[in-house]
Amino acid sequence: MKKFLAVLVLVVVIVFSFLLISSKFDNLNSALGSIFTGVSEKIENRNVEILGQNFNGRYNYYYNSLDDDQKYVYSIIYDSYNSFAEDFTVNVDAEIFNTINNAVLYDNPDIFWVEPIYSYKDFNGYIIVTPTYRNSPESIEKIKNDLDNKVNEIYEMAQKLQTDYQKELFIHDYICSVAEYDQSTYDTIGDTAYSALINGKTICEGYCRAFKLVLDKCGIKNYMVVGIGETMDGTEGHMWSVVNIDSENYYVDITWDDGDESLVNTTHLYFNMDELEISKEHKDIVPDNNNCNGIMSNYFHKTGMYLTELDLQSDSFIDSCVNQLDNYGIIELKFSDANRYNEFMDMISESDREIFNALKEINAKSQKNITTNTVHYIHNDYYLYVCLIFDEVS
Repeated sequence: MKKFLAVLVLVVVIVFSFLLISSKFDNLNSALGSIFTGVSEKIENRNVEILGQNFNGRYNYYYNSLDDDQKYVYSIIYDSYNSFAEDFTVNVDAEIFNTINNAVLYDNPDIFWVEPIYSYKDFNGYIIVTPTYRNSPESIEKIKNDLDNKVNEIYEMAQKLQTDYQKELFIHDYICSVAEYDQSTYDTIGDTAYSALINGKTICEGYCRAFKLVLDKCGIKNYMVVGIGETMDGTEGHMWSVVNIDSENYYVDITWDDGDESLVNTTHLYFNMDELEISKEHKDIVPDNNNCNGIMSNYFHKTGMYLTELDLQSDSFIDSCVNQLDNYGIIELKFSDANRYNEFMDMISESDREIFNALKEINAKSQKNITTNTVHYIHNDYYLYVCLIFDEVS
């Protein structure tokens, strides 16, 4: 599901136009709640080899959520998909298999050639599973190489940065710059990392899988979650991410941060949110015990744009705005309380001279050359958020 914020345009002569929140939704590739059910049944009479916490060299949240016997089945599924097995046999019932199968697909976005749809037959306490593949073994090699090369390319750029936060932000921004939300891709491979990074058209699952794939490569712990996204137009299934930065968990909704291309390419409202913030528009999260209580790596706290005071002439405010303008061509603000947010919105609507004086000072210090007599902006009343967008002087 993709969400667009309300958009407004402000000119010196106070001409306004509203673009109401629009949204479009995509279907998840599995029923909500089936990804991990915490099933405790055991597989009997089997010698289990424990595969370790970092199966396949990466941190896998859903693998680690399984018991030892279920991890053994996980390894069978994983190997079968990578070898394009026509069918394979496991000693679990269909319900437990579905849980483990979802764990494999959610932990391993590089296995993009497997459909979540499969058939099976019961046989004396076992089930024989017949997978559904999107691609043939003959055609997959080039596609997989293209994806691996792109991931390595992004990884090499990210590794030049010092901190996990900087790497996470770079990966987030890169995916937003190359991918475009396109619901029509759902019936092909629109829910894959390949669709986001190579084709450039994807849905929420594609954004999340691409994000996970590169974060995994960088050694940053993360996993995907599902739930309900709410907008003014209604609700529908949605996917987003949990990322661990400096030993604290945060939510990231990269799909909703990919802006309206006609106004702004990338925003950061949904970058490193906590439980309280994400719950305003994201409901019924599965799993629900994600402990996203971090604050320090939230984008607005990190950039100094979480405003507890409305002092538009302060050096810290001007410098933070210049930094954002130089990097993104926009200025994103988040307010600590409704009074300051409403005061700022009133200043914009009234074309308050203080704002334009601040913008002139910001423009003078910035590497950009913007017009300060015309300001476009998007805003979100739920989060007390404003994004100022400028036209550059050619």
